[in-house]
Amino acid sequence: MRKFDAHCRKLEGCYFYARYVDDILMLFHEEPGEISKELPLPTGLEFHPVKQLKLYHPQKGSVKASDNSSKVTYLGYEFFFENKGQGKAAQLQVGMAEKKIKKIKTRIMLALFDYCKSQNYRLLKRRLTFLASNYNIGKNPENGKLYAGIHYNNALIDEPRHGDLVSIDSFLQKSLFSKSGSLGKKLSTVLTNAQRRELAKISLMLGFSKVIVRSFTPEDLLEIKGIWSHV
Repeated sequence: MRKFDAHCRKLEGCYFYARYVDDILMLFHEEPGEISKELPLPTGLEFHPVKQLKLYHPQKGSVKASDNSSKVTYLGYEFFFENKGQGKAAQLQVGMAEKKIKKIKTRIMLALFDYCKSQNYRLLKRRLTFLASNYNIGKNPENGKLYAGIHYNNALIDEPRHGDLVSIDSFLQKSLFSKSGSLGKKLSTVLTNAQRRELAKISLMLGFSKVIVRSFTPEDLLEIKGIWSHV
């Protein structure tokens, strides 16, 4: 793909190009037209007919994408252009992609449903704590230790979009204290009020803002992530 990358960077008007595996982001000074026809993909590869999005960002006025929205997602982030009114430049906000938020909420639900079966409170607390933590994943010879987790995986989100994390915290608390629905009814018989209050103190927003780092062994991670293999 090196020849492909080099070709893209030399396209007329292209001032920024980035590719992560098969996710490509290109920025142009002017409307580039149907550039996908000009890009020489290696033999056997082709562009996805649906997953292509164009976004027009005028110097002033509202920003519009080809799907009639004002946002674009890339590598787990949502880039949202807030309209500030006619004659004013749109303001960019970077938040968590909706797909990523849904993924974390799904992991919370899976952890709670698994607890209903196993009643392993230690493991439930460990799983929810993991979602709100940061942890070491190895060493970089240039920069030292490498980290992943709620802060490092979302380091670029802007302060106005911290609400994305707060919404996940609210989802966790509602899930813990609800006594209706299939999950709520099951939890009401296997989770004490004291345990609910303890788990409700777990906060993704706190883990993000305070960059809380915790230690997890490979065995811990295997046990914690076991129910999330398909999420």
